[in-house]
Amino acid sequence: MPVPSPSGDALVVNELVDNSGRGHRVEISGGKTRLLIPAVGHFGSNDDGTVFVAHPDLEAQHHDILDVMAAGALLAVWLGLKGHTVLHASAAKVRGDAIAVVGPSGSGKSTVAALLAEAGYPLISDDVLRVDLGSNPRVYVSASELRLRENSAALSDGGSVSSYRGTSDGRTAVSVAAAAEDALPLRACVFPMPRRDIDSVVAVKLAAPDALKQLLAAPRMLGWIDHGWLLRNFGEMSQLARIVECWQVQIPWGPPFDDGLGRRIIGAISGS
Repeated sequence: MPVPSPSGDALVVNELVDNSGRGHRVEISGGKTRLLIPAVGHFGSNDDGTVFVAHPDLEAQHHDILDVMAAGALLAVWLGLKGHTVLHASAAKVRGDAIAVVGPSGSGKSTVAALLAEAGYPLISDDVLRVDLGSNPRVYVSASELRLRENSAALSDGGSVSSYRGTSDGRTAVSVAAAAEDALPLRACVFPMPRRDIDSVVAVKLAAPDALKQLLAAPRMLGWIDHGWLLRNFGEMSQLARIVECWQVQIPWGPPFDDGLGRRIIGAISGS
């Protein structure tokens, strides 16, 4: 089912549609926001955008993944439209600070967060991370579960996992210890590079221009066309690249994953 054409008075702020007409659209009309996902359904807000209601397309094959979309795409859209800085990142609390694992879908963010949880570092976020900018950026807890792909699902057998379940998009959601406090200082961003041909963790600290390229390459929601959002996001990512340490980290990848790999990752970016 293709994305329907927007209504005449709607302002389209985000749109990603392929040649077959499939994709998504975010539009605002009369103060209300809609996120449309064909073959799934749509989310619609009230007049001030504070409450969203899910409207599944019950005749569509994948309507049951709206719950996953709410925790990911919808949250990113809502935060972005409210003026918050959003990273496509999982994050963990390490020695009182936050370490964000940033990257596009499939780059290993949730797997690295699971490795960190296994090493005793509490979870802050999975996939969507809200950041408050300033001279000392801070982040906010938004998850107590990690959604793992099949190749990483074996991590659900670790001692850090309290429970696990299947998700509507075919992944395994594992419950782990979450950070108990909000507004944690963002100490570093890690861009993971899974490698099956190495045995050691290799971390390279990025210069600000290289870090900016990595940050801009991994928006949580592709398809933004609103000029205000694009300009604001460029400024926010530029600021983060300047004031937060950013590391490209090559990681020996599994399965199986080496014991203690989470602590080795932290050690590689902290010199310990």
